[in-house]
Amino acid sequence: MTGRPVGGGAVKAFPVARSEARLLVPALMFIALVVAAVASLGTPLITSVATSFHVSLAGAQWTLTVALLSGAVATPVLGRRGAGPHRRATILATLAVVVAGSALTVLPLPFAWLPAGGAAQGVGLGLTALMMGVARDHLPEEHGAAVIALISVVSIIGAGVGYPLAALLAEFGGVRAAHGLGLVVTAAALLTAWRSVPEAPEGRSAHWTWQARSPWPPHCSWCCSSPANGLCGAGTDSFEQAVAAHKSAAYQEALVALSDGVERDFRIVEGID
Repeated sequence: MTGRPVGGGAVKAFPVARSEARLLVPALMFIALVVAAVASLGTPLITSVATSFHVSLAGAQWTLTVALLSGAVATPVLGRRGAGPHRRATILATLAVVVAGSALTVLPLPFAWLPAGGAAQGVGLGLTALMMGVARDHLPEEHGAAVIALISVVSIIGAGVGYPLAALLAEFGGVRAAHGLGLVVTAAALLTAWRSVPEAPEGRSAHWTWQARSPWPPHCSWCCSSPANGLCGAGTDSFEQAVAAHKSAAYQEALVALSDGVERDFRIVEGID
């Protein structure tokens, strides 16, 4: 089983042992469920927050809005960071941020700390894609696709599960009790990730760059290159070199591995002297 081409070659993924796979799959499901549920905790608590902290409903709504905003910002950042060799460290650090944010929502602090904690919790929404990456690289190919689909479904279920639990706890124990549940499950998710999430496969790199080239000289007009391989345009100083790069075995391997995962617009234009 091979991973996606990075740095001039294919990344060789190593499926974990069967016994480890049995633990890895529920661990990935649990983490995806937790981050989705915790990020949505603020939805049923808006009225309770407004009442408990004596703020307007508009102000209380920021406890949810800021979590969604931070998740939208964090998702592409974590995806880029997690595509490299430091995926495990990225997952653990992100979960640590979520745990810290959950602690802020539980401690008896002024209202301003509540949306701050919600923002930290929202960062965890970016972990869903990283869980899929772990499944792709470390599970057998015949099971990886099914697990990735389940992670996607579980992340949606997590948002729905958080609603009734948070509302029930807020009814009997107040806002802090509802957020206390978030602290407990995020701490459990951090421990689960530390015990179960493996390191990224060797050879993985996140350093892809796009280089703009002028259409007037005899170069490629737009060229995609990885610093380590010189594919499709880095240093193509002639029409013949561009054609040779396009026909190279390394580029053809990249086409097969990427398949329909990206849209390609490869143009070779011979310049006019």
